[in-house]
Amino acid sequence: MSQPLASHVASEPAPPPAGPMPGRQVLNLAHLGVFTLGDVALEREVLGLFEAELPHTLAEIEAGIATDKPWYAALHKLKGSAHAVGAERLGDRAKFGQQIAIENGEARGLAIAALRDDVAAVRAAIAAAYPPV
Repeated sequence: MSQPLASHVASEPAPPPAGPMPGRQVLNLAHLGVFTLGDVALEREVLGLFEAELPHTLAEIEAGIATDKPWYAALHKLKGSAHAVGAERLGDRAKFGQQIAIENGEARGLAIAALRDDVAAVRAAIAAAYPPV
């Protein structure tokens, strides 16, 4: 018999679903620069694609709030893409959101609110780092 998705998550204790993610940057441009070899146009393109996908991913997370598999899958996608572009805090928030059990609907609601705040912070950081030309 298969185990619930929550049992497959590392035993690392989850922090509160809302509040600061200590020690992590909103947008780590040095991390992104390693993968783009400092190509600013490529960085803009990658971050533009990431930003364009955010509303869809958040909608998937919100739609999956009442079930484990969609919730976990959407957060897993967000975690990977956020960490790939250097959105450390958002990626960490998604990682910890994966650990919130279905029975804890209130925590999931708080997690979604915190994700929205982190998304807004990432968008502001992108706009500040790459002003429109």
